[in-house]
Amino acid sequence: IKLVGSLMPDLVITAVEMPDGDGLEVVRLLREQVPAVKVIVINANTGKGYERLAREEGATAFIPKAQLSLEALSQVLLGEWSQ
Repeated sequence: IKLVGSLMPDLVITAVEMPDGDGLEVVRLLREQVPAVKVIVINANTGKGYERLAREEGATAFIPKAQLSLEALSQVLLGEWSQ
């Protein structure tokens, strides 16, 4: 999160479940600190309403890990991703 503010990437990809934190919290903090960055949330488990929660926190997209590909990332960046 600290590096995003200085590097200003176009895209940040985070997982919902991480060993040292919560990906949804990452989305929330990035929305507050660097609103221009696009944030994609990925997760192996598509249940538990993760997609809805990711969108509520401001994620640009939620991609299940089984569907993660360069094409999917490109579609998100072009605004063409729909699930």
